[in-house]
Amino acid sequence: MKKYFSQVIFLFVFISFAKAQSVQLFNTSNSPLTDNTVRSIKRDSTGTMWICTDYGLCTYNAGTWAVYTTANSGLPDNAIRTVAFDKLGNTWIGTANGGLVKYDGTTYTVYDIFNSGIPDNSVKCIAFDTAGVIWVGTIGGLGRFDGTNWTTFNMFNSGMVSSNVAGLFFDVDNTLYAGTINGGLSIFKSDTLYTTLTYQNSFLPDNTVLDILKDTNNILWLAMPANGITAFINGISFVNYSTTSSGIASNSLNDFEIDDKNNIWMASLDSGVLYKYGISFLSYNTSNIPTFSDNSVLCVTCHAGEIWAGTSSNGIVVFTPFFTSIAEEELAHTTLFPNPCVNFVQLTSNKEIKAISIYNTAGMRLPANSSFQNELSLVIDMSKFTSGVYFIHVSYMHGGQQLHKIIKQ
Repeated sequence: MKKYFSQVIFLFVFISFAKAQSVQLFNTSNSPLTDNTVRSIKRDSTGTMWICTDYGLCTYNAGTWAVYTTANSGLPDNAIRTVAFDKLGNTWIGTANGGLVKYDGTTYTVYDIFNSGIPDNSVKCIAFDTAGVIWVGTIGGLGRFDGTNWTTFNMFNSGMVSSNVAGLFFDVDNTLYAGTINGGLSIFKSDTLYTTLTYQNSFLPDNTVLDILKDTNNILWLAMPANGITAFINGISFVNYSTTSSGIASNSLNDFEIDDKNNIWMASLDSGVLYKYGISFLSYNTSNIPTFSDNSVLCVTCHAGEIWAGTSSNGIVVFTPFFTSIAEEELAHTTLFPNPCVNFVQLTSNKEIKAISIYNTAGMRLPANSSFQNELSLVIDMSKFTSGVYFIHVSYMHGGQQLHKIIKQ
């Protein structure tokens, strides 16, 4: 029977698999972690993790912990929201109620509404421009501090739609992107508001933007609490990945990080850690990692092949991903037909097939019913699966593995 493969669009995602390692948990009962609500985890140039909690700031490096609270340091507030590191080796700490703190390793310098021009004492995000000037996002506006003078940008003096700033990112050309709560994305050029993009005046899908990063393809990514993640391409077009437009498991995103393979790791409020590679998605949560402590994840960071996830109420989950990297290997030419399928799909390769496994978008391995026609071809029974997106992992006799996306109608 002739097969018209040219009429079918195939998506091939090639992935290197790593043996799953045990999950490590850090909480108040088994570690010096000061609180189980972890708002942010940032990694400095030495590989030290700075952990922001609702009760204190902690650091961790190679099994060594340090704890900073109002009782043993110059911190003005125990509710820590974010940290950032300048080129001079200073750590800048944003608090929920005590303003901004500069820590040089010895001395704490506090900037609050009583002794400086900071817009508000509730600091949510920190960024540095190309000249090293610090910019601070607060609930009362965006503050620029050159070391001497403060400048405030808010909805009353700059044309911003909202003064509540939640995420900041500086591009290499010193363009500042400021994500706000209910006020869209404000873009600053030459220290001046250039434009604000909202749901009402653009194709931005959500007026609340919590985190902003750019990948190596020069695509700006925006994380949103109600509409998933959005690519902002060339400052012109928006491409949104939500539960209605993609295989992403949740629309409620709090934070994300882009790894060295250009894959995106996202913290979701209800579905654990989400992983985007290409246009495909996987999830890591209590459904596929039994010891994953909490599906409500507030922050995520990548370090040395591990994922660190800060949760709402159960501390930190550290795990090694099932799928560790995208590797576009010239391994085998393998096709699935038909795709989408109804009941059966034929997998054909130019290399001998050893075995297959089937996974859903949550990363759970499912029972696979297949029959070999020969060493290069087999038929997979998909009839018992519900409609949706699945991934077929193929291992080959002479080494190598691939992951292919299949849509079940």
